[in-house]
Amino acid sequence: MAITEIHNTVDNASNEAKKYRQALTVELLKMDGKIDDLAAQLKQASTEAQVQYQTQIQKLEEQRQNIETRLDELQSSGGSALETIQSGLETMWQDFVTTYEQVAADFNKKDC
Repeated sequence: MAITEIHNTVDNASNEAKKYRQALTVELLKMDGKIDDLAAQLKQASTEAQVQYQTQIQKLEEQRQNIETRLDELQSSGGSALETIQSGLETMWQDFVTTYEQVAADFNKKDC
């Protein structure tokens, strides 16, 4: 592989990482809004429910922070590491969304 081919491959991987990071950042911002809405609803709930769900909200915030950390790693990675990090991010994202959906559904089912 010639130097220019290597350079082009690195540039393409870098651009792909940037696009992926931008797209996932947009989705994170949407989820931030949903979590904020859930937290606002929680303020109207009983004290018992607030204690119960605050722990779950904190778990969501931790998951979100972990995704943000992996996105930072994605930006500085390249080549085959890019695919590995993206795969891990996709799993983390699914876990994050699933956790949110479970918390929101459970909260909305209960009479808080």
